[in-house]
Amino acid sequence: VGEGDFSFAASLIKMWRRPTSSSHHLSKDITDGETDNNVQDMIGFNLVATSFDSKSDLIKKYPEVGDNLALIDSSGASILHDVDCRKLFENNDVLHSLSLISQHEEGLAGFDKIVFNFPHLGCGVCDTDANIKQHQDLIREFCLSAYKVLTPNGQLLITVKNGEPYQSWQVPKLILRTNLWIVRNAFPFLPQNFPGYQHRRTLGAAAKAEEVGGPKRNADISKLGARTLVFTPKNDPDDQDVVAEHSGGED
Repeated sequence: VGEGDFSFAASLIKMWRRPTSSSHHLSKDITDGETDNNVQDMIGFNLVATSFDSKSDLIKKYPEVGDNLALIDSSGASILHDVDCRKLFENNDVLHSLSLISQHEEGLAGFDKIVFNFPHLGCGVCDTDANIKQHQDLIREFCLSAYKVLTPNGQLLITVKNGEPYQSWQVPKLILRTNLWIVRNAFPFLPQNFPGYQHRRTLGAAAKAEEVGGPKRNADISKLGARTLVFTPKNDPDDQDVVAEHSGGED
């Protein structure tokens, strides 16, 4: 959820198309021979990539987004716009995409992974405390929403930058307080592991044109560092955090 220029979803397709990828066995068989003319293969059939922006706003913010959208589309993945991550269960397009995937994934009752990289409202609030609270509300509401459309054994992955103000968001503690999730793991987010990925600002190219492409495109991540937090649904009241040290790691 929350794609900017869709370069993260596009990077997944690029990796899955590598000859050594374990996903290369997915074929057009699942479509019963019926494919869109733009579809090259079905390696992305179980991927749903979404943006909060409408398609028209997306193009204004990220003029080069067309190449990524075309790449994702060619894999058979679903691309959805106008998706509020806080209202996934209420979004008919999200539920429809999930139902299409479920037809080919036996026993699937939800997504097996939901990824939100670098959640940010782009609101530019100068009041630090108000800014922190707005982002905490965003993440909390997202987690409540994601819980409704994730499989019982699924994973929720949230990537945030190190340092302030992100540390003050207290993401692990915030999510654990919902009593719906367990912290399972945390690991560094390394943009070089995702071919073509660009960390983009919520306000788009107008905010900082020099960030598009080039060796400095992920400089802010490289400078501050970032980590991905992994959560799983708390299906049993007795479930305990496997990585307990991360539960309050952003105090």
